[in-house]
Amino acid sequence: MKTETDATTHIRVGFGSQKGGIGKSTIAEVLASYLYYEKNIKLLIMDCDYAQHSFYRLRERDKKAVEESTALQEKLKAYIRKTGKRSYRVLKAKPQEAIKVAEEYISEHQEEEISVVIYDLPGRSDSSDLLSLALEMDYIISPIEADLQSIASCMAYAITIRDMGVMLSGSRIKQIFMMWNKVDRRVNTRIMESYDKEIEEYGLGLLKTRLPRSVKFSRELSMNTGGVFRSTYMAPEKDQLAESNIEELANELIEILSLKAYEQ
Repeated sequence: MKTETDATTHIRVGFGSQKGGIGKSTIAEVLASYLYYEKNIKLLIMDCDYAQHSFYRLRERDKKAVEESTALQEKLKAYIRKTGKRSYRVLKAKPQEAIKVAEEYISEHQEEEISVVIYDLPGRSDSSDLLSLALEMDYIISPIEADLQSIASCMAYAITIRDMGVMLSGSRIKQIFMMWNKVDRRVNTRIMESYDKEIEEYGLGLLKTRLPRSVKFSRELSMNTGGVFRSTYMAPEKDQLAESNIEELANELIEILSLKAYEQ
């Protein structure tokens, strides 16, 4: 893995996994809003997952929900007054065009002082375009679940990218971090602990924070059910954050990726 500091001023963080339904897009969505609205991290979203475009579609659902609800309009206005922040930008692009689109946006909007670009990566690494995009990241967060099929698929994805990153001198990738997701607190954690050792033996990173299995991660602004957890227009509400471990995940990533907050 590369250790030198790149000359560019922003960090590229990709969320990627070969296993469908692992929750990579949901984690990226919730985490991005928490980092931006609560931790003052200036960021841009690039949705490159052409099969689903989950992040981009969440923004569209948020927008439609606000347009159709006076109550949500007032709620959002109050939130903007409180935080002093308008929403971050969510762009979508084909994998082979994603870096160019992001760089052009940053160049044309230097006043936004974007320090992090979060890429929702396609759920495959079996073509040159998809692999090339992954290797252009500084870091990749790859969620895993505590079942053997999920672990095998996710490990294969991470090892492929790691091996290519080692072989290609021009690759940008510094580290791939595995992260346990959808953890059932009632289940014995022995399987996770045994794979923790294997992950480290392969030279992959492992995040300490584990995200629980919880219905909170599906609570969107568009549902208009009260508590909001997953939205591109606001961070998870404080009463929803309890036991979600999103705050812990954000703090861990701020530390290990050296993310810089801006002053309001």
